Amino acid sequence: PDLATDGKGRWIAVWENRSVDSNPSFSSVGYALSADNGATWTAEGRIDANPGNGAEREPVVAFGGGTWLAGWTAQETAKGSGDDDVWAARSTNGGESWSAPLRLPTDGAADGLADGDLRLAGDGEGAWAAVWT
Repeated sequence: PDLATDGKGRWIAVWENRSVDSNPSFSSVGYALSADNGATWTAEGRIDANPGNGAEREPVVAFGGGTWLAGWTAQETAKGSGDDDVWAARSTNGGESWSAPLRLPTDGAADGLADGDLRLAGDGEGAWAAVWT
């Protein structure tokens, strides 16, 4: 799991959820929100919408400049290669909803490389950086 806060009492937790469709090779990115410094949490939601059609793992979350950014590694089973790519989604309403997932390496669908170990950082003013192996 990973956690991030806005420094004003709101927290978002993300984790790998392996219970999707009762298939152990399938997983998704689960999340929950707290608006009271962790005293209570929402029910589990799902961020990723399974863009890779396979295992979604290594989720991370970060906050900066009013935006939450969640990222993860997704196995690309849909194209049959098993290639892993990193994906991200953002929220500008405190995690209540998330954008459609975006593949971070723009050539990821065809590069044949296994990407992972994603890290996210924001400058607090709207600029973001993502690095991965």
